[in-house]
Amino acid sequence: MKKIKRKIALYLSKLTSKKVDEIYLSISKPKGGQADLCSTISFLLAKERKTQPAQIAKELEAQLKGKIKELDIKAEGPYLNFYFNKNFFTSLLKKGWKFSKKKKTIMVEYPSVNPNKPWHVGHLRNALLGDSIANLYSFYGFNVLKLDYIDDLGLQIAQSFWGFKNLAADFKAYKNKFDHFVGIQYVQVAKKFQEKEVEEQVRQILKQMEQGIQPTSSQVKEFVYKVLKEQYKTAYNFNIFHNLIVFESDIISSIFKDGVEKIKSSSILKFQPTGQNANCWVIDLSSEKDFANLTQPQKVVIRSDGTATYIAKDIAFQLWKFGLLEDKFFYKEFDCQPNKEIVFMTCSSGKKMKFPAAAIVVNVIGTEQTYLQKIIRFCLSEMGYKKQAKNYIHLSYEHVTLADKKFSGREGSWIAQNGQLGYSADELLDECIKVALSNIKKELSIEKREEVAKAVAINAIKFWFLKTSPNQKIIFDFSRALSLNGDSGPYLLYSFVRAKNILKKAELKPKLFSDYEFNNFEKEFLAQAAFFEEILEHCIKNFEIHPLCSYSLELAEKFNRFYDNCPVLQSDTKTMQMRLYIVDFYCKLIESIFNIIGFVVVEEM
Repeated sequence: MKKIKRKIALYLSKLTSKKVDEIYLSISKPKGGQADLCSTISFLLAKERKTQPAQIAKELEAQLKGKIKELDIKAEGPYLNFYFNKNFFTSLLKKGWKFSKKKKTIMVEYPSVNPNKPWHVGHLRNALLGDSIANLYSFYGFNVLKLDYIDDLGLQIAQSFWGFKNLAADFKAYKNKFDHFVGIQYVQVAKKFQEKEVEEQVRQILKQMEQGIQPTSSQVKEFVYKVLKEQYKTAYNFNIFHNLIVFESDIISSIFKDGVEKIKSSSILKFQPTGQNANCWVIDLSSEKDFANLTQPQKVVIRSDGTATYIAKDIAFQLWKFGLLEDKFFYKEFDCQPNKEIVFMTCSSGKKMKFPAAAIVVNVIGTEQTYLQKIIRFCLSEMGYKKQAKNYIHLSYEHVTLADKKFSGREGSWIAQNGQLGYSADELLDECIKVALSNIKKELSIEKREEVAKAVAINAIKFWFLKTSPNQKIIFDFSRALSLNGDSGPYLLYSFVRAKNILKKAELKPKLFSDYEFNNFEKEFLAQAAFFEEILEHCIKNFEIHPLCSYSLELAEKFNRFYDNCPVLQSDTKTMQMRLYIVDFYCKLIESIFNIIGFVVVEEM
């Protein structure tokens, strides 16, 4: 689409006083669908020519007639409208989409769930958003590193480990996954933490964790690994995969010291000899307009006792991502994932590996972290890393809510109560599979029905979560999400299955004819397909997925209109082969979108 719009702009530039870029911006797809493309250049020229826009449009139509072989041109009122013709559609079907390999590496961090609970549906939104953004950039040719950060040194971990060691509970008698067991137990621990004796014991565990004292340090690590393995089973069920897991404990033991020294050596830290932050090193945000009206504009980075706050740790981690700190991590394999790729993890002893430095860093973190993310970006900029600060992206999102209440691991609001469905990602998937299974045709084998039900359920959940702008809250609706009609994942999958069935039944191979006369239904579908690259580039530029979801629905709707009104296998030979070519083109295009969103593809429903 960019190429054809550029061609229009070049021709119009030769006929007018306007520059190519200015004309290019005047060209868009009209919302009403009156034309395939429309230019408002007549309005730009009206003042300088002292002529009505409608008259200018007529003059330009006459001058452009026959100049651009892919377009039919018509002045309609003050607008210059363009209609794709058979030359355009034939070229589109022949070309397809290929994106050149980019030299840049983009690092996407998600979902970074504390390893003391299962993923609830809020964590799932984070994971689906991060994974789809990573897939988007990979499809576009970037080198992508999918990263998961795990806080294995926090108070929550110490509390959960204490509960695992001290509360009377038998996991063998518990039928669910270990992360669920730990998460439910954590709710009990959070209540008992109010007791002075329990708090002292937990604080002692936390101290031993931070100082690496054995055997506690190793035992906690094994506990964390066990929970994380279960969380990753959830990820795998949703076809979510990673390249690298980074533990906070390894940040502290390897790159943290160098990071703090780099921060100290920059000009962003100011020493406070007196006052509330006496003998601390702080970042003073009081003069920055982005941090206006803060009650505490001075953020402590180095405490009076010389220890660093979490801000210093976060800055050090981001410096490492951009390749601004020497990589002192050791690595080893964490797991071989179902996609046959190894996910590595940092460790205290292992092998050295070289991961490419990121040109762009995307952190998928909830909106409540916006303030902290702004501080980190500000610090990078003030340290002299202007380019890195610009390419430091906080992809924020609203949480999935239940009765206007955020999910909390401490409160256990994700746990099933009074026989009702729980709000863990695992339970959501199980329930969707159950609903989907009841709607799948009985003539399929049991194994096939289960396979299709799982695919339908995964796709329903993914599409429901991803079709909504990240800045909007989500309430999951089972009936709408699983519907074969309307704005749902199963609707998209069904359109793909129908298309594949036509190709399976065809006895002739698809063939492209340059002299084929397209009818209106074929034109409508192909005109929609032509905008794929433009939508993709919009998503790349804005780190968004939901516009691609909206586009896929429009694409499927146009294809279904073609399917319902244009017989394929009952047509004459030439028409059949050409329509088979269109069907095959749709299958390849929609499957590319499925790969970005992370759909599970089946060819039977």
